[in-house]
Amino acid sequence: MEFDNTYEIQFSGLKVGKHEFQYKINQVFFEQFTDEVYNVDLDVKVFLEKQSTMLVFDFDIIGDWVTPCDTCGDQMEQLIDCENRLFVKFGNEESTNEDVIVLPPNDFEINVSPFIYEYFMLGLPLRNTHEEGKCNEEVLKALAKFAPKEEQTGTNPMWDKLKDLN
Repeated sequence: MEFDNTYEIQFSGLKVGKHEFQYKINQVFFEQFTDEVYNVDLDVKVFLEKQSTMLVFDFDIIGDWVTPCDTCGDQMEQLIDCENRLFVKFGNEESTNEDVIVLPPNDFEINVSPFIYEYFMLGLPLRNTHEEGKCNEEVLKALAKFAPKEEQTGTNPMWDKLKDLN
């Protein structure tokens, strides 16, 4: 997969020490990966600590995007604020640790866009729902008609007979 070279960091010319890179991420960035992320506005800071034998990247992703509510289906703005760390070592072996990648010794740059995408996706909440009272009331009323009886009454008549077994 070809990645936008905007996100390439040439570490070979950098001095040992800490360096900061900032990116403004929008919908165009995500189009190279997926069409399932909409109206994205992210500020990404990548902190690189170059050491003599390895690189340490810290990713700080803050922003918002628009997603459908898992309860009512209406569009909602969802916030994200996540931090991740990536270690880059040099050599010819493969890493079994998901937070460590190994680059060939003669590499001089790394494209951080796949890591930004991965960390964004990992930072998403499992459920996207409106705050209490913000869901579409018409949809909630329609859904209530199809809720199982136990959710409407708080008990399930199938299990009521078990109460008599004492």
